[in-house]
Amino acid sequence: MKATFFYDIRFMKYNNQYYSHYGVNDNLLKRYIDIFGELTYLGRNEIISDSNKKYLIEDNKISNTKILTFKENYSNLIEKVRLVLKDTEFAIIRLPSLAGYVAQKECEKRNIPYLVEVVGNPLEALWYHSLKTKIFALPIHFLMKSTIKNSKYVSYITDTYLQKCYPTKYTAFAGVANVSLPTLEDKVLEKRLEKIKKLKSKDSINIGLIGALSVKYKGHRTAIKALNIVVKKYPNVKLKLLGQGSKEKLEKICNKYNLIQNVEFCGTLPGGQPVMDWLDDIDIYIQPSITEGHGRAAVEAMSRACITFASEVGGLGDSIDKKYLFKKKDYKQLANFIIESIEDETFAKEVAISSFTRAKKYESNKIEKKRKEAFLEVINNSKLQKKEK
Repeated sequence: MKATFFYDIRFMKYNNQYYSHYGVNDNLLKRYIDIFGELTYLGRNEIISDSNKKYLIEDNKISNTKILTFKENYSNLIEKVRLVLKDTEFAIIRLPSLAGYVAQKECEKRNIPYLVEVVGNPLEALWYHSLKTKIFALPIHFLMKSTIKNSKYVSYITDTYLQKCYPTKYTAFAGVANVSLPTLEDKVLEKRLEKIKKLKSKDSINIGLIGALSVKYKGHRTAIKALNIVVKKYPNVKLKLLGQGSKEKLEKICNKYNLIQNVEFCGTLPGGQPVMDWLDDIDIYIQPSITEGHGRAAVEAMSRACITFASEVGGLGDSIDKKYLFKKKDYKQLANFIIESIEDETFAKEVAISSFTRAKKYESNKIEKKRKEAFLEVINNSKLQKKEK
């Protein structure tokens, strides 16, 4: 069956080969190829420059999927969507994305079966990103709301959060997460519990946070303010930040609190094992986001049995026990959680065990079973409707 994926992700073309550095890779796309057999991906064209050519590496190569692109400024988007749909039997539409909004409308016109994947809240993401993006927040929000409301089949990466923000009148599938972990081995937790026994006596206690440095809603400022409280009691605590983007603004905040020696900017790492190895060196993982669709990074930290705390926003509550959540921007409560983890071994172990146990629901065999069941239901219902006609 010929399926096409519609999303605004960017692809770079070099020597007739496509690359992506936005989390789309052969491993992720395999889940769809296994269901449909043949997959095309329509995304944005990314112009190669000095700043992004470093991503033209083997790990980012797309090998098993046909890639088609529209212009980065979207000027030929509608034309491309219509062209691709002429040879499409099933559409996978990921929202929020302009390609997704157009594809959903065109699929309805052509009676092409489709499933919408809801992976984020554009209202909050755009509202908290910058002053410039606030202009687009409400129009995109209402477009998203209307599109999902009228979509026949919708899967959500969250259990409840995104469903409340963007409900559909028709069939919905909950908890079809965009995180898909390998089977978690108990030895990971055992190693972590041994590390926690020595936490207070460590030369350096590492706190981790993953998120693009330029994205305000990831909560870097909250993390630094919390660190300012913690280091007064434990000066050997270090905040490690993993993510792309300029560190200049965050360095100014660190200097303001005289914390530059306690903050390490770790740059970027390829997804998968390099990130997991980085997390194994982290003692306490924090996700102090102002908004969050699901919280993939937090789930990955939990899968390594990190002591994990997060703000009570978006879908983070689907993964993390409410006892270990704090109100957004509440740096004092975050600092209290960190200090308690250092001082109370029983508490730290309790959080680590809770994190690891809850991460198990995102094991790939469980998530991919949900995903496959959702797609098969749409495909089978579409076949029945055709027979009835």
